[in-house]
Amino acid sequence: DLRDEDCTSIGEGRTGGMLACAVDCAAWDTLGCLGPAPTGAVTGVLGAGPAFPCDSTVVARDCTGTVFFGVLAGNPMTSPDQLPVASVILADRAVSGDATVAFTLPEVPVGSWYLSAFMDDNDSASAMETGPDSGDPVAFTSSPFEVVEGETSTVDLAFVLRLP
Repeated sequence: DLRDEDCTSIGEGRTGGMLACAVDCAAWDTLGCLGPAPTGAVTGVLGAGPAFPCDSTVVARDCTGTVFFGVLAGNPMTSPDQLPVASVILADRAVSGDATVAFTLPEVPVGSWYLSAFMDDNDSASAMETGPDSGDPVAFTSSPFEVVEGETSTVDLAFVLRLP
């Protein structure tokens, strides 16, 4: 139920387009709206959890490779096939022991989001297929975080599992 609202009336500086309800109708889905959306930034550090297995002697398990970060509208564990509202790709990174990866997503729409990351540990991702596959380390927030206009939210992640 849009309650007679549209893209121009919800206070985000939008100029038109198609407003919709988010999945649970507790928020607006403004992906169909036109014009500038207010944004904030997300920054943080990605590391390996204390018991996360990285093996420098096995290339596909050495925790080095390209890291894909995505800001998502829903929990990535319950809705794994969603498209990110913001993303960044960092090539040639290492995460093991004390080695971490700093990241910044500079223009994230204002709202409540989840963050996910995976490392292409076996060099199998491509421009057309950028999801994790078997053996790739993954990290994600289990609860949403807020992005506020003009501010930077800090969200740190740690690899917690490899996809089977």
